[in-house]
Amino acid sequence: MTQRLLRLWSQDKCGATCVSTRIRCVSVCDVAILLKSIDVWNVAMAVRKKVETIHLRVSATSKACLEGLANAMGKTSTRVLEDLIADAAAKFEVQGVDIAVDDRFGSGGDWTLLKALQLAHVPDEPILKKLRTYFLADEALSPKDYILIEAILWSPDVFAGDTDIFLDSEGVIKSADDRRAFKVDLDEISRQLSSLEDYAEFRLKNKSVAPGYGDYLRMIEAKLEN
Repeated sequence: MTQRLLRLWSQDKCGATCVSTRIRCVSVCDVAILLKSIDVWNVAMAVRKKVETIHLRVSATSKACLEGLANAMGKTSTRVLEDLIADAAAKFEVQGVDIAVDDRFGSGGDWTLLKALQLAHVPDEPILKKLRTYFLADEALSPKDYILIEAILWSPDVFAGDTDIFLDSEGVIKSADDRRAFKVDLDEISRQLSSLEDYAEFRLKNKSVAPGYGDYLRMIEAKLEN
């Protein structure tokens, strides 16, 4: 990626795109090459984080306390919240570790929600992240997501594919069974996501029955035919 950018910037050098300095006028290409030479470029790229936006409704007292903490600690309100959340997650001991997961994860009482969600995180792949979370800390999933993820895992004939939920190099899964999908087809999941969400909603609204995902699809098909 860096080499590609450098090539593009080299092509534009004749356009005299410059950064003003106290010493001389240098091109963007020169700056990029300099940063690359001292490994600053790679470090800067590595520390960039994708920002998430959340909206919370809190009481007036909570808002005042947040602003007061931020002022007293010399931090932004966002940083105060992030620190408090990380601290709480680091103290929350996870109980819902799947039986297929290696004993190194979840044993000894030191397997925390923070560790689980850090390991589960996959950038730009929300379904894969939820699949990983299911194995590492299933209580972190909403009831709807829990049902949806189970529908995927227990329907290997539909959703099995080439994408590993966990890589072998991670050493997370110690005893994969044949009844569930440990490699999934993300494209097929995407195609059926709306149906999976409807299935989860149906299960939540009809807790006295628990059809499998395949049975649910056949039930819907029969209903449409009638």
